[in-house]
Amino acid sequence: MRDWAVLAILLSINLQFSIAQGKDPIADSSLQGPEPERTIERQVIESEIAGLLPGRDTTRKAYHRFGKDRINKGLSQPGSVVWVDACNSQMLSVAFDTNDTIRDVKIQHTTWRR
Repeated sequence: MRDWAVLAILLSINLQFSIAQGKDPIADSSLQGPEPERTIERQVIESEIAGLLPGRDTTRKAYHRFGKDRINKGLSQPGSVVWVDACNSQMLSVAFDTNDTIRDVKIQHTTWRR
């Protein structure tokens, strides 16, 4: 329960950052087509919000923080895992390599529902 609440809070903070920067959070939805080129600054913010460090942390930390049993298997692809916060319409995706080292962290607004 606590991990789920942490995910919801982190994703809500990300939404507030998007709104404060004047970005349309719906335009970043992965369900609306390819994502525009990401800046290093945004990647750093998303990593800080999720508490995961690409290149240093492993999937074990992500599973511990957000719950391995809460992964959305329908949206996860090989080499990545996805958690969805349906209440806040946000999604956290973590890409990793063959050594389970995290390579990328993305937080996106989504219209996906259960």
